[in-house]
Amino acid sequence: MKKASKKSKGRSLKISQVKRANHIKTKLMKRGKLKGKVNKNHRADITRKTVKNPPRPEPVVEELSDDDMKDMVEEGDVDFHRDAAAAKSYSLLKRIRFNKTSSENGSRKKRSKGPGDGSDDEEVEEKYEEMRQDTHEDEAPQRDLLPIKTKEGIVRRTTTEMVKNLKPEIAVARIENGGPVEDENEEEEEFEEISESKIDLSQPLSAARLLALRHEQLSKFRLRIGCLASGVLEDPTSKIGNLKHLLAFLREPQPTEVAVTVPRLAAFSLLEVFKDLLPEYQIKNVAEPGIKLKKDTLRLQTEENLLLSSYKQYLTHLEKLIEPIVKRRGQTAKKVEQETRLAVVAVQCMSQLLVARPYFNFSANIVRLLVPLLDHKMLEVSNLAADAISQVMKDDKKGELSFEILRRINALVKARSHNVKPQCLKVLLALRIKDINLDKERELETKHKKLNRKERFLSSSKRDRKRAKRWDELNKELLETKAEENRQTKNKFFTEVTKLVFTIFFRVLKSAPTSALLTATLEGLAKFAHCINVEMYHDLLAVLERLLKDEDGQISTKHKLLCVQTVFAILSGHGEFLVIDPTSFYTQLFKCLFKIFLGNKQEDLKVALQVLTNSVMKKRHHLSQQRLFAFTKRLATVALQQQHNGTLGCLQIVKSILEFSRSLDILLEPDNSVGQGVYMPLVEDPEYCNAGAASLYELLILKDHYHPIVRDYAQHILKRPHIEQESGDIVSGVLPQRIEKLSAMELFDQYDPSDVQFNPAITAPFHFKPKQRVFFVPSNIRNVKMRHIIGDLMEDEEIEEGESQNVDFYHL
Repeated sequence: MKKASKKSKGRSLKISQVKRANHIKTKLMKRGKLKGKVNKNHRADITRKTVKNPPRPEPVVEELSDDDMKDMVEEGDVDFHRDAAAAKSYSLLKRIRFNKTSSENGSRKKRSKGPGDGSDDEEVEEKYEEMRQDTHEDEAPQRDLLPIKTKEGIVRRTTTEMVKNLKPEIAVARIENGGPVEDENEEEEEFEEISESKIDLSQPLSAARLLALRHEQLSKFRLRIGCLASGVLEDPTSKIGNLKHLLAFLREPQPTEVAVTVPRLAAFSLLEVFKDLLPEYQIKNVAEPGIKLKKDTLRLQTEENLLLSSYKQYLTHLEKLIEPIVKRRGQTAKKVEQETRLAVVAVQCMSQLLVARPYFNFSANIVRLLVPLLDHKMLEVSNLAADAISQVMKDDKKGELSFEILRRINALVKARSHNVKPQCLKVLLALRIKDINLDKERELETKHKKLNRKERFLSSSKRDRKRAKRWDELNKELLETKAEENRQTKNKFFTEVTKLVFTIFFRVLKSAPTSALLTATLEGLAKFAHCINVEMYHDLLAVLERLLKDEDGQISTKHKLLCVQTVFAILSGHGEFLVIDPTSFYTQLFKCLFKIFLGNKQEDLKVALQVLTNSVMKKRHHLSQQRLFAFTKRLATVALQQQHNGTLGCLQIVKSILEFSRSLDILLEPDNSVGQGVYMPLVEDPEYCNAGAASLYELLILKDHYHPIVRDYAQHILKRPHIEQESGDIVSGVLPQRIEKLSAMELFDQYDPSDVQFNPAITAPFHFKPKQRVFFVPSNIRNVKMRHIIGDLMEDEEIEEGESQNVDFYHL
C-alpha cells in the first residue's frame, strides 16, 4: 500500500504515442481480440488450426466480514480509529447521512452488478464526491514556506495563495504569448471602488468627526494613487495601463472635501512617473504602411506610442487646469480659490517637466504656455515660469529650444507694447552666448556675397564644378563622422538667438527708454557687450550718452550706473581700439556716487562697486592722478553712510588704489597744507575738485565702527601695510589674510545683513558680579526718618561701586 501511494504521488512518466499504441496493441493481441500480421502462405493453415479461446470466468469478489477486517488491521490502528470515532473528529462523515439497510451480520454474499442492486453504495459515493468538491472549493491552496528551527523542533509553515479564476482560453493564450497570467483589470480588482462614506445626515456631525471622515477618505485615495504609480515604476511594460487610471483622477470630478487634494496628488505622482519614464530624446514614430516590422520592434513602438499618448493627455489636463488664471479678453468672472490653487500646481508640474525633459516631445507646447505667464499678476506663478525658463536656457546645449523661447518673448513684448514685467527680459541673462562672434559671421556672409552664382559659374569649368561637388559631398561625410555638423547647427541656432536678443534690447532703448524694462536691458547689454558688432558701437554709445544726460529727470541713479557699466563693458572688449573719450562717463559716475545713501539703495551700491571695479581698478593705469585722488576720497565718504557690508566693499577699493601708487599716501596725512588749494566736494568733475588737498579723516571714524571687520580694515589701511618706512622695515597690517584676499563684491555678499544675521556672531558679554557687602544700619538711632536716610545712602554707594567695575568688552 505504501509503495502504491508513493508511486501515485510521484510524477507520471511521459510516454510517446507510438509506444503507448504498441502497448495497447500487445495487450489486445494477448487477449485474442486483435489478429496479428500473418504471412499469406500460411493463412490457410492458420484458419484450419484456429480454435476458439474458451471464455474466462469472471473473478468472484467476496465481501469481507468484520472478523476478517479486524484481522487485517493492527491493534494500534483499531484503537486510533475508535478514539477518533468517539470524539467525532471525522467532519466529512458527519455531513453524510447513510441509509441503514437490513443485512445479516457475518453473511457472505456475492456482489451483484445488476442495475437495481447496490443503490445505497452509489448514493454514498455520490454524496462523498459532492462533499469532497465543496471542501476543495472552499479551501484555498496552500504553499509551503521555509521551516523555522526552534527549541521544540522544526516548525513547518504554510501560507494561503490567492489564485484568480481565469478562463482557460485566456490563460492558454497568455502562456503561449509569453505574457503574465493575470487579468487585464487587475488593478480594478485590487482596489474596490472608492465611494463616499454612508453618513446619516439627519444627525448633526461635529467638526472632529468631519475631519476624521475626510482623513479616512483621503487615505484611501492616497493609497490607490501610490499603488498605481509604484506599479508603473516597477514594471512599465505590463503596468502601463495604470497611467489611464491616474489620469482619471485629474479628469473626473472628485468629492467636495477632497476636490483639490486628490487632483494635486495625482498631478505630482504623474509628474514623478513621467520624469522617470520619459527618455532624453524625442520619440519619432512614423507609421509606414506596407512595411512589416520585427516582433520586438513592433512591441517597442507600441509601448512608445502608449507612453506618448498618455503624456499628451497629461499635458492636456494640465492646460485645462491653467485656463482659470489665464487672462482672456472680456473675462469678468471671479476666480475660484480651488481652481487657482490647482492652476498653480499645474504650472509647477509643467515647469518641472520642461526642466527635466527639455528635448522630449511637446516641449515647444510647454514653452508656448509658460512664456505668457512671465507677465502674470500672481508673483508665485511668474516666479515659477521665470525659474524654469532661466534654468532651461542655462542648460540648453543645442540652442533650438532657446531660440523658440526668444521668439515667444519677442512676440509677447512687442504685442504688449513693452508694458510687461522686468522678469520677461531678466530671464535672457541666463543665455549661453559667450562664444558667439557676430563680426565673424558677418565677414563670412559678405565674403559669400562677393561671388554670386553667375560669377562662380563662369569662373569655373565643368570639370572643376564636378570636382567641387564631389569635394562638398566628401566634406559633408567627414563632418558627419566627426559630429561637426551638430556643432555647426548649434552655432547657427545660437547666432540667431544673439541677433534676436539684441533686437529686443535695441528696440527697448529706442522705443521705451523710460519703461520698467530698461534695467534688464542695460544689464543684458553689459553682459553680452562682447557679442555686439563693432559697427554698432558708435550708435549705441550715443544712445547711452543721451540717457545719462537725463534732461527730463526720468532716469534713476541705478539706470545711470548701469549705463556707465554698459559703456565700460563695451570699451573693455573690441571697443578698446575705438577712439572714444570716456571723460564724460567718469564724470557721470563721480556724480552718481554722492546719491547713494543708507536705506533701500543697497542694490545701487552693488552696481556702483561693479562699475568702479571695471572702470577705475582695471583702468587705473590710464587715469590721471587727480582722478584717482577724487575717487578715493569720494569712496571714503560714501563708506560712512552704508551698512557694514557696503563699507567693507568701499574700503577694499580704497585699499587697492592706495597700494597702486605711493603718491596717494598724501591722503593719509592729517595736515591739509601739503596739497595745493582747497578740496571742493560739490564740484562734479573729478579733475577739478582738488581732492589732493584733502585727507581721509573717515578712516579715523571707521576705527570705532560697530563691526569688528570694518574696524580692522580701517586700522589696516592707516598702518600702510607693505609700504617701506624710513627705517626700511615693512609694516604688517592687522587684517587676516583670508579677508584681505576677498574682492569688493565678495565682501559685500559675504557680510550681507539682509538675512538678519551678524557675521561674525556677537558673543555675549561677561558680567562681573561684585562682592556683596552687608551694611548694618545702627539700630540705636531712634529717629526712624534718619535711619531710612542713612540706609538709602549706603545702597547708592553700593550701586556706584558695581557700575565702576563694568568693562566695555566691545572695544577690547
